[in-house]
Formats: sequence, C-alpha cells, structure tokens
Amino acid sequence: MTADRQLLRTVWLPAVLVAVLVLSAAVAVDAAFRAPVAAWLAPAAGPAVVGLGAAAVVRSLGPRMLRPLLAGLLAAGWFWCRQWWPETLMIGLVPQPETLASIATSTAELRETIWTGTIPVETSAPLLAGVGAVLALTALVTDAIAVGLRCPAIAGLPPLALIAGAAAITAGSTPWPALALAAAAWLGLQAADEYLRA
Repeated sequence: MTADRQLLRTVWLPAVLVAVLVLSAAVAVDAAFRAPVAAWLAPAAGPAVVGLGAAAVVRSLGPRMLRPLLAGLLAAGWFWCRQWWPETLMIGLVPQPETLASIATSTAELRETIWTGTIPVETSAPLLAGVGAVLALTALVTDAIAVGLRCPAIAGLPPLALIAGAAAITAGSTPWPALALAAAAWLGLQAADEYLRA
C-alpha cells in the first residue's frame, strides 16, 4: 500500500466519517429551529469541519492523540471567532479582549433564548454560534476517541448524546434518514478500525 493510500485510510477516511456522524446527529435538532436545515447547519458546521481537518493534518505527521486534539481545538476556536466576531480580531486574525466581550454578550443572548424561547425558535447569530461550538467539541471529542484512542464503538457516545438531547427538546421528532446516516458512519468507523487492525 502506498503512503498516500495509507494516509487516506488511517487519517482522512476516519475524519470524514466522524464529520458525517456528528453532522448527521446534529440534524436531529432540526425541529427546534424555524429555518430549514441547510440555513442553520451550514454555518454551524464550519468550526467542526475546520477542527477535524486540522486534527487530521497534524495526525498525518505522526502523533495520534494529544497534539491532533489540541490543533483541532485551536483551529476550530479560531474559525469560530473569525466566523462570528471578525470585527473584533486584530487584523482579522488574532482574538483580542473585545472578542471575549463579544462572546460573553452572545452567550448572554443565547441564555436568554434558551430560557424564554419556545420551540421552534428563530435562528440568530448567538444561537448558531452556540450550536457551532457544541458541534465542534462533539466532533473533536468523537475524533479523539475513534482515532486517537482507537475506540470507534465508544466514539458513538458523544453524537448519541447530541441526538438524545435533541430528542428531549423536540419531543422526539428526529428525522430518520439523518439517524440512518449517522449509524452508517459509526459502523464505517468500526469497519475502518477493524481493517487497520487486521
């Protein structure tokens, strides 16, 4: 097997499967929003995708666990700030105290939406930023468990928690095609791991 094919199977395929698993699980919360799924999932998924990409790049250089996870968290965090509060970044790149103040303001607005809003809610920048943060953390934890620790069966737990939380707030109105896709990605992670161990 060539080095490129080895990287594809050991690094990039698991990263893609984790992205599919987490983003499919995220669709379970669709009934909580008034907007169509593409309108909220596309912007909310950005930090997760960037974080998984950064983790995969670092993992392709050798380390499997801690450095890919840290690189993923840094990349996802930077992209998250760049996406939602670009005007607060120094020369559009470096977070500043103003960035933290904007995050605090958005967090307060998100808290207000959670406590006073009724399902389905209107999508807003603070809400999408909050969903984006949850998706990025879920994706990177899932990636660290599935690929870093090589425990793909357990890696299904963070996305499952996302699905269970979504079912609780939407009275169980979960789209079955999304669940089927998430299950297929989870099984794919296990199959890929079994193949690599063989």
